[in-house]
Amino acid sequence: LYIKEGATGYESWLEKKLPGGWIIITYTDEEEIPTGEFEWTIEDGLLTITGIGTSPFDYNNRPYLDKASTINRIYISEGIHYLGFAPFWGFSKTTEIELPSTLKEIESQSFGYTGITKIVCHASSEPIIYGDFVGMKENGILQVPEGSDYSGWLSHLPAGWTIEYFEQDQPEAIQDIIYSSGDDSPIIYNLQGRQVEDTTPTGIYIINGKKVVIQR
Repeated sequence: LYIKEGATGYESWLEKKLPGGWIIITYTDEEEIPTGEFEWTIEDGLLTITGIGTSPFDYNNRPYLDKASTINRIYISEGIHYLGFAPFWGFSKTTEIELPSTLKEIESQSFGYTGITKIVCHASSEPIIYGDFVGMKENGILQVPEGSDYSGWLSHLPAGWTIEYFEQDQPEAIQDIIYSSGDDSPIIYNLQGRQVEDTTPTGIYIINGKKVVIQR
């Protein structure tokens, strides 16, 4: 829910009117509101997908497919609500995926026939899954926020999968690094999928396709 900076009274929307998992983001200029455009990058084996809303990528729309053999990790940015049918089908080299707190729905074959054995999901409410997680490897790890209930996902995952919990403000990131200000012309996104000019304030950013923790 995007509201103008200084506006009040919207907390009651979250408490009483909107479903669980909604967040408030303030803005000062209407140009700061995301347009919903989706982008993808690959660097050092990490596929990063950024955008707002329903991901347009599925089995029939995979512009990164010819790079599949180089992708070992996937990061889905904050702001994405839905993953469609088989966007990573057959990515046998991919072993880890990280999902945002904004995720609401996921198709059963979103991770079908990949090498994924580790899923990190930041959603405090278990996203809806339409069927079983088809074609996945056994004996994986599902990491989710402390206090959340992912019993539904566990019942749909293959045999041997276990669950681990983390504090939401200390996520188990696929790749946490400290950004060096000496990097040349970095491309920076915040966790809402918007491109920004710098890493102010302290927090988590996507810089040149990598998840980065900024500490000062």
